[in-house]
Amino acid sequence: MSKLLSLLILAALTLPAQTITSRIRGVVTDPSGALAPNAEVSVLHEATGLRRTMPSNASGQFAFDAMPLGKYNLSVTLQGFKKFNSLTITIGRRRINEHEKRITPTKS
Repeated sequence: MSKLLSLLILAALTLPAQTITSRIRGVVTDPSGALAPNAEVSVLHEATGLRRTMPSNASGQFAFDAMPLGKYNLSVTLQGFKKFNSLTITIGRRRINEHEKRITPTKS
C-alpha cells in the first residue's frame, strides 16, 4: 500500500540591509496528516548551485533563511518513503508564496 507525504511550503520575502533574500519554509506530514519529524529537506538554487539541507523539526517544520531570489528544486527524504525531488519553487518579490504539494512515496 502506498503512503502519501504532504508538504506545505511558504516563501516569504525579507529585506535585510541592501540584499534581497527570501525564506523558504514548510511542514512535512504523513498521509494521515500526522507531523513528520526528521525528514531530510534539501533546496538547490538552480542559478548558483547553492544547496542547503536540514531535518524537519519535531513538528515537521523546516525553514531556510536568507535564500537568494530565484528558482529552487526541493527534495524530501523520509525513512520508509521514496525520495521526493520534483518540486520547483520560485521565490521573488511577492511577500508570501504558499504551495501545498502531496507526494506519493512507497515503502523502501
